[in-house]
Amino acid sequence: MSQPDRMQHYWRGTKMIRYFSAAILWFGGFGLLAAEDEGLLLHYLFEWGDETVVQDRSGGNRHGQIHGAVREASEDGYVLKFDGKNDHLEVPDSPALSPEKFTLEVWAKPSESPAPLIARNYNLGRFSYCLRIASSGNKLYAVILDKNSQTEYDLSAPAELEVWSHFALTYDRDWLRIYVNGEQKEYRPMKAADGGESAIPYTAKPVNIGRSFYLDTWTYFTGTIAEVRMYDRALGAAAIKKHYAQGNPAVPAIRTGEAVQEDPSQLSLVKNGIAGATIVIPENADYWTTIAARWLREYIYKVTDTELQLRTDAAKPSGTVISVGHTKLAAAAGVDAGGLKWDGGKMIVKDRTLFLIGRDQKKLLQNPNRAARGTCRAVLTFLERYCGVRWFLPGPDGERVPKLANIAVPIDLSTTVTPAFAYSDGRFPYHRGFLSLSGETPGAIANNYRLGIAANTGGHTWYAMVPTRKYFDEHPEYFALIDGRRTGSGNHLCTSNPEVKKIILRHMQRQFDEGYEMLSIGQEDGYLRCECAECEKLDDYRWSPKGRPYADFLYEDQGLRATPCDRLFLLHKWVIDELQKSHPGKKVLLMAYGPTTWPSKKIENWGDNVWVELSIQEPEVIDAWKDKVAGITGYVYWFDIQLPMGMDVHATPAEASQRIRFLHENGFVGLYHFPETNWGMVGPVFYLIGKLMGDPYLDYQAVVKEYCDGVFENAGATMLEFFDLLYAGRSEILSLEERRPIKHPKGMTTADIYINHYPAEKLARLEQLLQQAEKEADSDRARGWLRLTRDHFDFTTLVTKMVTAHRVFQKDGNPENWRELKRRVDLFDDFREKIISYEKAYTNRWFPGYDHFCNWMTGDAKHESTVYYKPWELRKPKVLKKGIRGMAIGYGGGFGYSFIKEPLTLDFSEVQD
Repeated sequence: MSQPDRMQHYWRGTKMIRYFSAAILWFGGFGLLAAEDEGLLLHYLFEWGDETVVQDRSGGNRHGQIHGAVREASEDGYVLKFDGKNDHLEVPDSPALSPEKFTLEVWAKPSESPAPLIARNYNLGRFSYCLRIASSGNKLYAVILDKNSQTEYDLSAPAELEVWSHFALTYDRDWLRIYVNGEQKEYRPMKAADGGESAIPYTAKPVNIGRSFYLDTWTYFTGTIAEVRMYDRALGAAAIKKHYAQGNPAVPAIRTGEAVQEDPSQLSLVKNGIAGATIVIPENADYWTTIAARWLREYIYKVTDTELQLRTDAAKPSGTVISVGHTKLAAAAGVDAGGLKWDGGKMIVKDRTLFLIGRDQKKLLQNPNRAARGTCRAVLTFLERYCGVRWFLPGPDGERVPKLANIAVPIDLSTTVTPAFAYSDGRFPYHRGFLSLSGETPGAIANNYRLGIAANTGGHTWYAMVPTRKYFDEHPEYFALIDGRRTGSGNHLCTSNPEVKKIILRHMQRQFDEGYEMLSIGQEDGYLRCECAECEKLDDYRWSPKGRPYADFLYEDQGLRATPCDRLFLLHKWVIDELQKSHPGKKVLLMAYGPTTWPSKKIENWGDNVWVELSIQEPEVIDAWKDKVAGITGYVYWFDIQLPMGMDVHATPAEASQRIRFLHENGFVGLYHFPETNWGMVGPVFYLIGKLMGDPYLDYQAVVKEYCDGVFENAGATMLEFFDLLYAGRSEILSLEERRPIKHPKGMTTADIYINHYPAEKLARLEQLLQQAEKEADSDRARGWLRLTRDHFDFTTLVTKMVTAHRVFQKDGNPENWRELKRRVDLFDDFREKIISYEKAYTNRWFPGYDHFCNWMTGDAKHESTVYYKPWELRKPKVLKKGIRGMAIGYGGGFGYSFIKEPLTLDFSEVQD
């Protein structure tokens, strides 16, 4: 063995833990870069991937395409072996790979010369930059191109064949420097460009690793490469030397005589596929602590193929420990959930123990999912940050789990994680099942579709508190006097009746006794006031369905704002004040909806135990409530498929990002919303909103890119372009505010939405991109998720072309247009017959939101109560028996609902003359 190889053995042996501890954190686009890796554009190691793709660990997802080169295992890692004939690694062009400053680093063992390491051509005879071993075999040669596209600046340094070497080239717009094995060998000045132009000219060419092109000839590298890095800045000499000192990832560690030194800055948990830690939980662990430990063990095994032992804290195991939950170890170390709110968590290292702990609900509710699970959050945050796991869609195929040999955390780790929003209620898209009203999966918690406090939210509570079916027969006086009669229909209550107040109070007291931290209070939907003399004395609220439209009354200066429905507020205030006496510290969520949209003028402040849930989140409504309550939440209508937007895109990533940030900056701490179906078109938005509820200041474009790369893999870049085009231009057609039912333009129907959002040229380009992605997909997983997008996009295309043909026929009802309209309707009916006939085994795996999609496509414009809330499996036999021909789509059939009747309901059996 040569002396340089022996040196690499030494460095590898003494520094391997530091190297792997840093490297494994940054899988694909899923990691957070350390400060020293700021500006990292490419990072290739070769222990993970397949025969055709090398995963980029920089976070930029600039994956390399392998052509011929072969991944080979060494004792401690993998290398890429090139045969010098046509083997190479190609990195597709992207703007990031055209930096004004840069660093190139390569661990390589060339066996023949010339040996191109990294090259990017400018044209047939010039390189924008190139690093190669010269023909002589004893010289490293570097070149970059001047902005004039003609002058080349070059450097050279001694090099050797058949030995491992670390080569580096840096450029900072003033100086070009070349390094070999951590030492600067040569440098020269290079004049930077004027006027902000790039000092190096670039054209749309890929970056080639292991080959270069000059005039009419390709030259190929012969030998082995173990690592490649590229930065958009010039690393200093100390950083280059440090990377060299960390060692060659492909050279085995010394295993005879010399001990492998641990990196004192890292706590190793799994090393080279061998368990280095034990998971410990409390001896009598609660439900969610047990689940958290199970998830931790399960995903570490998925990542490393290594199973960690799980023990209780009855006796502390020797060695490194991962303490999950409120263990004796945590108590002894002074690690607790102090200072946390909602379902916040902590990750702390003390005395070679990693503590994963959070604020947990102490009393288990009947529904254990409506509770704070901070220890689960700590575990899932660890899995995201230090194992690279992501949960993009529901189910196992929605996960992205890297394969790693090593897991480690900083020895001085001390991190607190608290989501920006206390809860997300309504629908839980990361839980399988119809009307998913829970959030018990890892994806639900990691993506913040969960309740971080023990709460019942969402509004209309009178139905459950004073139900007509229970009280009306014996106590009609509990219910509203309307047109001279006590009326049970609609569950409208007499707000002045003292027994009604007491029933509501006792109901909420019982729930608080069960362990809830917060409960909602709110009148029934479609509220009608009680007209008895005592109720009418309480305010001047006199709106009636026989009068002007409620939407007008809501906003008029002399409408609801001037005459708030104080009878409701006064009832609720009495209940809240009594609850503060019996259950101090508990919170009440006051619904501000319909007649309670604007605050009472009789109640200046509701106290520290009251949050308000605003169904309208406009600035003037927020300002009216802001100083009257302790917290604000929102009942947000986006993605509710009952509303006019129906099955289309309700919000784009840019709109969602802007909206979540706006709500956060205005004090909102909770959301009730409806993300539940159309994952094929809106999946990136669902994932993004979840992440924004954790941190409203994330870069939405980076999150959407992460989703596309993580879900569609090799087709990620094309699908990113697909979604960018899909979401483009929507705000100009219909603003986000106008997509709500109360503001929706009365002249714009669901059919209008499709016609306006999907002109023919846009549909054609989207189709091209989707076909391209389908060709690029090279795994069953990517193809499976592309099929979901295909189904939702085909639905959109068929609906748009059908309603467009209907408009054409309405303008000119000639036989040719009639036949074309019939053809379009038949095509759509064929499509929905196909969709509703899918096997359950398929839809459970690949079609989240399937029930809602089928219900909407077969809703026949009926009231949502007869369709929306019923599982598709219960409706399916009846629908199939009746047949879908002539059946409208959507719900309600009136203003404020999503539906399309004609042309689906037209009788095409008659010949049109």
